[in-house]
Amino acid sequence: MIVPTRILNIVVVGIGGVGSALVPKLSRYCQFLPEGIEVKMTLIDGDEYQEKNRGRQAFHRLGNKAEVTVERISAEWPRIEFVSFGQYLTEENIEFLLCEVDNDSGVPQDTVVFVGVDNNDTKNVIDRYAQGRENIIVICGGNDYTDGNVQLFVRKGGKEVTQSLSTVHNEIAHPTDRSPHKMSCEELAAESAPQLFFANETVSVLMCWVFWHVVEHPAFLNDPAFAELFFDMEIGKVNSYQRHPQPPPTKE
Repeated sequence: MIVPTRILNIVVVGIGGVGSALVPKLSRYCQFLPEGIEVKMTLIDGDEYQEKNRGRQAFHRLGNKAEVTVERISAEWPRIEFVSFGQYLTEENIEFLLCEVDNDSGVPQDTVVFVGVDNNDTKNVIDRYAQGRENIIVICGGNDYTDGNVQLFVRKGGKEVTQSLSTVHNEIAHPTDRSPHKMSCEELAAESAPQLFFANETVSVLMCWVFWHVVEHPAFLNDPAFAELFFDMEIGKVNSYQRHPQPPPTKE
């Protein structure tokens, strides 16, 4: 029996265009990490795969996105402990869903939350929760039709290493939409905007860029060389930006 020396507690919120592209890449990478790294991956989504999704999402049957995806990939990547949660993330269940793995042995643990939803209200819930955690890594990605971004938020030892999602993005700090669990089926259908498969793939790859640094270069989390990536397919460009925490206001 191999004694774990590190635990990767991965949570993927949203298994739509971005999440369904991301999970297979993460799984392949994690399957072949060095022995001693224990990997748990939780997939969260309350939505269902429909025939109209086949143009940019991979699935073998209709049904809940989290459950169907775990069913499809778990046999291919047996090293990973997959868990599906077929409900939307809410303020009521976030503490349970994003909690750390039970770990009585004191093995170092990294909780990495991938946010693949396009709903700003849900991002706000995750961001506020993350700001209260002692240690957490949030990798948030999204896109419009031909452009998008990936942002890294890190808290380490109770301090922010990078700026939070809502500090950088006002639309997350003050969302004008509502979380999916608060919406009717008609509202959900109206909310869905057209997306491009290649843009979803680009977001998922850039999220993996960030994750690779997190896993392979632990010092990266002390002072990330970049904390946000923007891409634009129309002009063929990817830009990176640092997001150092803002200093506290000075007292007069």
